Amino acid sequence: MLPGVFIALGWARLLSWGRSITFAILSYACFLGFVELMIWLEQNGAGQISRSLANTAGLLMFCAWSFVIYRIGHAACYWSPKVLRGWRRAGWFAVMAFCLSLFPVVLGVIVSYLRHV
Repeated sequence: MLPGVFIALGWARLLSWGRSITFAILSYACFLGFVELMIWLEQNGAGQISRSLANTAGLLMFCAWSFVIYRIGHAACYWSPKVLRGWRRAGWFAVMAFCLSLFPVVLGVIVSYLRHV
């Protein structure tokens, strides 16, 4: 999970311990907030569009924390050229996954608009 990665970056001295623990706590709080949001949406019978938006927000949150990890390693010249190519592939995969996760939301909005016209 992401908090462990930030602790490992602190252990490798790519981050100060204070910053490492702060990032670990923030990433864990974001993860718990996402889980609580999904539970709340499920219990209150939220619509499909709301759940799809929440899933997309969760994906975006995960991608943002991954980008923070990438930037920390890149600033410290920690990544080899092979690993950098892997990060680029992961970045393109994240962009495609984000676009695919937005597709049901856009389709749902269009269908709901057409039903009311």
